[in-house]
Parts: sequence; structure tokens; C-alpha cells
Amino acid sequence: MQKTTCELILDRSNDLTIYHDYSGRAMYGSTTCALTGSFNDFLFAVALVAAELGPKPVDENREIHKPFFDDIKNVRIDNFGRSDMIFY
Repeated sequence: MQKTTCELILDRSNDLTIYHDYSGRAMYGSTTCALTGSFNDFLFAVALVAAELGPKPVDENREIHKPFFDDIKNVRIDNFGRSDMIFY
């Protein structure tokens, strides 16, 4: 997941934590930005960002609109028993 996407979501949640260099299962050493916490909190924060960005980009959010929605549609989840790791 792009750092910008992680930060947009993180700014709208008090219960998620960011990992800048997460390397999950089947990533074979590659790293990405990831969030950990409740998947419900993640979904709520994503909904807030999506509502702010709107269904179509406007001039002031054109640069983040497509990357954000591209990241979200490819999100993966790894569960550690107590919380979820959300990444792409």
C-alpha cells in the first residue's frame, strides 16, 4: 500500500498503527506500508476517505484519487489473532 494511502486512512482512525516496511507472507522480502488494528476500524476510515474524495476526482484531489482507490481494491489482510494486518 502506498504511504499516502496509509496516512490518509491513519489520519481518520485512532485505533490503527502504521508499519512503513512490512513484509508479509508470500512477499518474498518485498516491503510495503501497512496498517494494523481492527478491520472494522480500517473499513470505517476508508469510508471516510472515500466520502471526502468523492466518486470522481476534482482538481484538488486528482493526484490522490486514483492511487487511493487502486490501493484499496487490492488490499490484503493477515490475521495475527488479536488484530489484522492490512496491506497491499
